Amino acid sequence: MSSEIIKILNRQDLKKLELQIIVQCTPVLIRCKTSNMLSVDEKYEYSVKRICKKMFLKTVELVRLNGKIIFFVYDAEKLESYVSKKECRFVLHKLGYKIDDLESDLLEFRNRYNLYLNSRKSFPHEMGIFLGYPIEDVVGFIKNDGRNSLITGYWKVYKDADSKKRLFELFDNVQLKILKRFAKGENLIDIVNNNASAIVSMTDTCEIYA
Repeated sequence: MSSEIIKILNRQDLKKLELQIIVQCTPVLIRCKTSNMLSVDEKYEYSVKRICKKMFLKTVELVRLNGKIIFFVYDAEKLESYVSKKECRFVLHKLGYKIDDLESDLLEFRNRYNLYLNSRKSFPHEMGIFLGYPIEDVVGFIKNDGRNSLITGYWKVYKDADSKKRLFELFDNVQLKILKRFAKGENLIDIVNNNASAIVSMTDTCEIYA
């Protein structure tokens, strides 16, 4: 997170739901990533679903813990396309996901994530796939037990560090643009759905991730 973003956040009410969505979910908002996880107070349950639906994003409630809800926010078309890739299915099958169906996958992941948080079962490494991380980085994380990454940003990188670093910078730059517009009073749904040229021109470079 850049110093400029931090300055803007310091002037904002961090309890605002829309602000939390921007901070936690920019990559999926701009469709440069399949999904993000969003942790909010329980009181925002229906507001999260309403706002995401208006931005054509789906939500799955993963867990409730200590007055918080952790949502999985995703672009259904992009996520289904990604997890259907041969290399992703191969890893998922090895991890016990036998049914090639996105809805079934997410239900199973939710169950495993709950077990991990509530009873400290083994970490569900498939989380990286469902979050749209490049498969080489998911595999690298598993093989290295989370250590020895080349760089760490929005995730831990084990291959093509330069291109991933540029992608992380893109995420930060677009997040800054969205935050500036939000701070001026624009509505988040309008910012995302209107596909402002300033955002679209930057997301064109997301092909390095795809």
